[in-house]
Amino acid sequence: MLIERRILSCAYLKEVFTGKRHWVSIATLDGVTGKEETIDEAQALRWFYLGVSAATLLQQPAGASFLRALLQLLEEYQYHFSSATAQSLKVIRMRGPRAAAASTIGADDNKEIIAPALQRQGGRVLYEHLLTPHLAHGLSGLQVALSMCEMMGKVYRKLAECAAMPASTPAMQDALGRLEAQLDEFFLTPATKIAEALAKSAMRSNLSRLDPLFARMWGQTGDADADDTMERTSHPRIISGAL
Repeated sequence: MLIERRILSCAYLKEVFTGKRHWVSIATLDGVTGKEETIDEAQALRWFYLGVSAATLLQQPAGASFLRALLQLLEEYQYHFSSATAQSLKVIRMRGPRAAAASTIGADDNKEIIAPALQRQGGRVLYEHLLTPHLAHGLSGLQVALSMCEMMGKVYRKLAECAAMPASTPAMQDALGRLEAQLDEFFLTPATKIAEALAKSAMRSNLSRLDPLFARMWGQTGDADADDTMERTSHPRIISGAL
């Protein structure tokens, strides 16, 4: 099952980021300088908000309500960081009974659907599940990435529980497919690109130390060779499917 492979992918990425495992059998990130800088503050902040918000949803039992809440969270997450709202974030937290209206089960030609929807009041978007706490200090990009690997592993395990439920409906299966695609876009794909960039840096550094001549030639041929090697082996779909 794809979700089970995603669970393994999260565990794999965590081991790669900690330097305990080679990235696609090429290089480890242990001792690589500049790891923190590779994950910029904006990306770290996006993952931090997504992680702390998803953590609160894990308390819900597996089922349609959890899938609806997670879809709603990702809808709000995407809106919050969209270019249209980046300049002026007019949002407030939902309170009271209005929160239940944000994610609904509707009908389309008698077909049940699980659909998220942004709620607005007085020109402001009401956030039901997205948490955006104030941070008094900067984030460690690497530590956020490690925490997200663990958190997303838990989210995928909850999704696996939903998929295995005897009472799972076509609407739930459709929601699972949409969630898998969005989580891949928001976390697995960017995390894979970051790990790939760090592995390239590690490989260049290691080869340059082994042979000074290679270090001088690296700028002419090494980058292309490294990029070709990584591109053949590190596509996120290939990694997740191979685990």
